Parts: sequence; C-alpha cells; structure tokens
Amino acid sequence: MERTAFKGFIEDQIKIAAKQITDTKMANTHHFAHGKLSFLLSLHRMVDGTATREDRGLHDAINDVLQLLGLVKEKTTYFPKYPSSKQPSGQPLTDRSIENPAQS
Repeated sequence: MERTAFKGFIEDQIKIAAKQITDTKMANTHHFAHGKLSFLLSLHRMVDGTATREDRGLHDAINDVLQLLGLVKEKTTYFPKYPSSKQPSGQPLTDRSIENPAQS
C-alpha cells in the first residue's frame, strides 16, 4: 500500500470515529470511538513524522505485544518506518511503498 493511500485510509477512519463521538444517537459508542480516534491520531502523527514520545511509546508497546503473540517476527516492526529520534519534528516519512514487514 502506498503511503498516500495509507494516510487517506487513516484520515477517513478519523472522520468516522469523530462522527461517532458527536452523534447523539450513538452515545453508547462514545468510549469505543474515543479509543479508536486516539490510536488513529497517533498513527497519523507517526505517518506524518510528527509523532510525540508518547506516540512512539504506544506503538512500541503494541509492537512488543504483537511480537509476543507471534504476529510480528522478532526484530521487526508492524509499522513500516519510525522517524528517527534525531529527525526534526514535522519531517514526513518518504512516500515509499508500505509493505508488511512481518511477511519478510
């Protein structure tokens, strides 16, 4: 999946989750939508290269759990590329193809 398509998917999912939060007919799903929105916003920042330390910690923890469950190989990541901690904030990831590293 191309980075642009991946980012578009994330943005569409953010809009859906945000709408669920504001929809009074779906009040019982607010907490669910909030959790989903929180993750998606973090993922969006990772793709944009504007991730906070909290974002990186969240995705590192998710990766650790996926490795423990055997869904991601050791020494690989489910996320295609983390911006370097030395990379200036706001510098986006390159527009390269996003492949599933667990299948390599």
